[in-house]
Amino acid sequence: FKPNHICKTMEVDASTTSGTAAASASDSLSAGSPGHMAPQGVQPSVNAALHPLVLLTISDHWTRCRLQFGHNRVLGALLGKQEGRLVEICNCFELAPYFSPANPQTADIDTIDAGFFQTRLAQYREVYPSLTVVGWYYCCDLPEEVTDTEAALHKQVCDLVMSDSPLMPVLLRLLPSSAATTAESLPVRLFESVLELVNGSPKCLFIPLPYSLATEEAERIGVDHVSRDMSGSGGTKVAEALAVQRSAVRALYSRLGLLLSYLRDVSAGRLPPCHAILRDLRRLADQLPVCGGEDFYRSFYRQCNDVQLTALLGTLIQATNTVHQLIGRTALLQDRRRRGVPSGYN
Repeated sequence: FKPNHICKTMEVDASTTSGTAAASASDSLSAGSPGHMAPQGVQPSVNAALHPLVLLTISDHWTRCRLQFGHNRVLGALLGKQEGRLVEICNCFELAPYFSPANPQTADIDTIDAGFFQTRLAQYREVYPSLTVVGWYYCCDLPEEVTDTEAALHKQVCDLVMSDSPLMPVLLRLLPSSAATTAESLPVRLFESVLELVNGSPKCLFIPLPYSLATEEAERIGVDHVSRDMSGSGGTKVAEALAVQRSAVRALYSRLGLLLSYLRDVSAGRLPPCHAILRDLRRLADQLPVCGGEDFYRSFYRQCNDVQLTALLGTLIQATNTVHQLIGRTALLQDRRRRGVPSGYN
């Protein structure tokens, strides 16, 4: 890690000696933080605000890699801005990883393509000049603690973003197959990274970081359209109304088919007649409008004639336009012939 990263130190009782203070801090880190996690008493120094666009982009990245290449682990960079103690994560882009074993479906990511990162970061800076790299995301199902693979990748990310941001990057972990997800909680875990002295050497530790959702007007509209498309009801109110009518017509058609099947079985003697059901069917049939008689056919043919006249009017307008274009071109050709201009020249 670079020396100009922000470092935190454990608070130790001032009454003890310097050697005892270092030993107690080291013991507390090793006892209270298994692996790469900080002690439970350590509180995060920043607050995080997460935009829905980030979650949609990460989910799309994981879905594409899972379906096309079978990769269960994907990663990328997080773009955002920091104002005081608030880190706002606004956008992200994917990174190109390298898999060490031959089977990438189950292998951990070994290294990150630094050239691809710099190229993609330069492209995003042209579009979003106010955003900087504030962290990175890792998409896989892992335990609550940060693993050795994530710690190694985090060190590579720190080396890559050193020139872009002086702060330690945050880690966003998306759990796509998490079964504990509810309507109130998202399958997302955020971790703040800090540098601590453990046994006289610096070590990167991770603190669980709470977050809140921050949305803009454009994001709310986009998320609303995506949710409508996922529900299968379409993206407009017209599509929703048509879907409701289609469901109602299908339900009516299925129930009419059931009643017709019952009447056929009763007429053929396969089922005993039930007079209560037959009386209800008769009452239902009496309530239906009678599709017959002189008034019905007069109204029906009038509507048919109106539709046919509308279609014929459209055909006549199109034919008139074609004749008008033909007359104009014929007049232009005759004028050229009178002036002695060849027809092939303008």
